[in-house]
Amino acid sequence: TVTGADYIFTGGGIVADAAASTLGGASGKLVITNGGSADFSGITGPNWFKGGIEFNSGSLTLGDASQLGADFKAVTFAGTNTINFTNNNFVFDSGGADSNRIVNGNGNLDILTQNNASVTLSNAKSASDGGAVHSTGALQIGDNFKFIGNTANGKGGAVFADSTASFGKGAMLGNNSAGSDGGAMYSKGALVFSDLAVL
Repeated sequence: TVTGADYIFTGGGIVADAAASTLGGASGKLVITNGGSADFSGITGPNWFKGGIEFNSGSLTLGDASQLGADFKAVTFAGTNTINFTNNNFVFDSGGADSNRIVNGNGNLDILTQNNASVTLSNAKSASDGGAVHSTGALQIGDNFKFIGNTANGKGGAVFADSTASFGKGAMLGNNSAGSDGGAMYSKGALVFSDLAVL
């Protein structure tokens, strides 16, 4: 658990595969809470969190996609949270499933990039709203995000925002589709783009 403090990790990857049945309630989950932050950008190997990641008002910095240590499906959000992607090109491909679909609860979620990083969320599928991202709370997405080939049976093929949503520079949408409204994006609140390319 990372709580109320800032932690910077270096060296090899972190493996958390403890099972509750073998280690007194341990689940192999990374918990970031109470304003705590974890910076994995200095780690040289991949991480693995068997129990996923739980955000409850915290922040996480990644320098490589393998440092997430879990599919986004296994990441939960509550409160106000931030994920920073830095120094790399990140690709999260769900292969036609929902494994890397980001689901945000009622709190604010900022998904940001630093140092010219880019993020691609592709081929994610939702049986409901928001193929790649479903956000109930306010959503801020940073620069250089691409949403390619995502689908939703409901609204928002790539992104569904139940509140406000804003996007930084270099946002790109391509081949996203929805069964209802918003083939690429659907927002109930204000939807703001710095610039947008549609493929």
